[in-house]
Amino acid sequence: MKKVDKTILLFESLLGVSDPTLVNHKINSINASPEYKKLTAWISTASKAQLLEDVVQRYNAINIFAITAYDEALSTEQELLDLDRRVTEFTGINPYLSNGSERDYKVKSLGDVGVEINARGIHLNEFTSNKTVSRINRRKVVIMKAFNWYREAKLMLQNIKEELKSLITRVRSSKLKFKSLNFEHFFANLLFVGTIAAFFFAPFGTFVEWRTNAKSPLIQMVLLGLVGVVGLSTVIVNMIYTKYKTYPFHLASSMRKQVVGQKVMINDLEKTSVKLEKELAKKVKKPRKIRIPLDNISVIRRYSRKTNTEILDYIYSENDYFYRKNRCLLNFMHFVFVVAVLSVAAICTVLLVL
Repeated sequence: MKKVDKTILLFESLLGVSDPTLVNHKINSINASPEYKKLTAWISTASKAQLLEDVVQRYNAINIFAITAYDEALSTEQELLDLDRRVTEFTGINPYLSNGSERDYKVKSLGDVGVEINARGIHLNEFTSNKTVSRINRRKVVIMKAFNWYREAKLMLQNIKEELKSLITRVRSSKLKFKSLNFEHFFANLLFVGTIAAFFFAPFGTFVEWRTNAKSPLIQMVLLGLVGVVGLSTVIVNMIYTKYKTYPFHLASSMRKQVVGQKVMINDLEKTSVKLEKELAKKVKKPRKIRIPLDNISVIRRYSRKTNTEILDYIYSENDYFYRKNRCLLNFMHFVFVVAVLSVAAICTVLLVL
């Protein structure tokens, strides 16, 4: 435990109350910790047929955003460290569901995956390289393990598909609300329309000179360039605004395509599992290591998709999710809007001063 944690915990125990600011800071620290990120990614690939089922249950019991006291936060942090250590020592992954996150735990091939042999945890490589285990027993146990992985993966894929279908309606009916974006969109269009209207209809002498090309060619070129900048900026603002307003629709549309992809994924799982079981049967006849890459087995990794957890993050906080995913784009929209305003100001300055 860090010194600062000990000090805060001491004051909390003496005063009998927790400082919400310090608790929230600790919660954010836990949420951003590498252990929490690794476990969150691993949990979707974890095999329920492994000896690490208790790790899955303990992880699911953790709710870092329900923490109200600093000692609870420290206890949760320690729990995550312990779970990460357990997974690192014995990584139980369903190879069909591996999505790339298993690399954090140095799992690259099927031989690195742990299996359950005679109620004792042992890695697949170790089991198939153990000469004291009979060939028949090796083959039987490994094939049964592979079939359990298949059965487990199929059930999970079906659950993901059904849950995804239930989330589509919520996503479609969701609404994003950013007052700043609405204002920038309205004002940028107003500036552009105002600039064009002033060019064609303003009765003031300086605008008349602009329309009739009475000003010097250099000034006319500068004004034309500034109007072009205003127009381009308005187009960009409108494009980003359209993405913002139609984001729920496009997300729901991608989810509908994903549901169709889930059916293809399940069919792919059938073919991959049969092929893997035959390949394993050949490899375990003689004691040897199994070096089949998880990339070749994983069904999920072949299909780009948003996880249901990620979609729930959007449903429960649409604005935060959209901003987090499109931060650079929105900052660019703010920049373009400022450019449009400055360009209009420059046009007015050139017309009034020169």
